[in-house]
Amino acid sequence: QCAESYTASLEALVKEMESVLDPVPVKMRKLVSEHHNLGYFAERFDFSVLGAMNAAPGSLSETDPRHLDELADSMLS
Repeated sequence: QCAESYTASLEALVKEMESVLDPVPVKMRKLVSEHHNLGYFAERFDFSVLGAMNAAPGSLSETDPRHLDELADSMLS
């Protein structure tokens, strides 16, 4: 019963996300995140993952300013 309730909640959330994202054209669905952690979201809702602000996998690594410049350029293209 708990699994059914949880599944229903997830399905309702997906429908809500679809209605929120529906006005956004697929060609404009570009995603940048703090880390590479939203791949499933991007795949499910047709987003292109441009990259992450912190390109290194470790959470204690520093962000490279050159990487941020490249990421900003990719967001504008």
